Amino acid sequence: MATDYCKYHPLQSATWHCTTCHISLCDDCVQPSLESDAAPACFLCNQTVTSLHQATPVVPFWLQYTQFMRLPLSLLGAFWLALLFAIPIFTPSNMVLPIMLGSYIVAAIYGWHLLQQAATGELKDIGINVLTKKTDKLTLQIGLVVAIIFVSLDVLVAKMALL
Repeated sequence: MATDYCKYHPLQSATWHCTTCHISLCDDCVQPSLESDAAPACFLCNQTVTSLHQATPVVPFWLQYTQFMRLPLSLLGAFWLALLFAIPIFTPSNMVLPIMLGSYIVAAIYGWHLLQQAATGELKDIGINVLTKKTDKLTLQIGLVVAIIFVSLDVLVAKMALL
């Protein structure tokens, strides 16, 4: 049985569902009713919500820190770490910045997907097929911004070393 998570608290399992808004909510996200036996209401549309009857909470990632710390050392994560260290050494000087930008974009997309997956309580490695299927426009924009920041920092450090 799949566990539904709260839309606004992704580490808490949802106990209520609003059929009008089509969202799952935890106990903190519903308005309690004035009557003791009536169902609570959705805070967005003020309609009554239905109970999901789930009792299994998500274990926070800090309680599973050994699995959380292993994610960057997975096969794909270790490959990208090694690649990011090797690129400045083995590439020609005129190609370092474009290649670093591309590798930082892919590393940022990989990290973004790991964060999204960890937010739902699922602490396992992702593969290349997940990176290609789940990458959308927002993920690419975040990856590009992170890559530009890191390439700018690389250029700044290189300029500071010349002083």
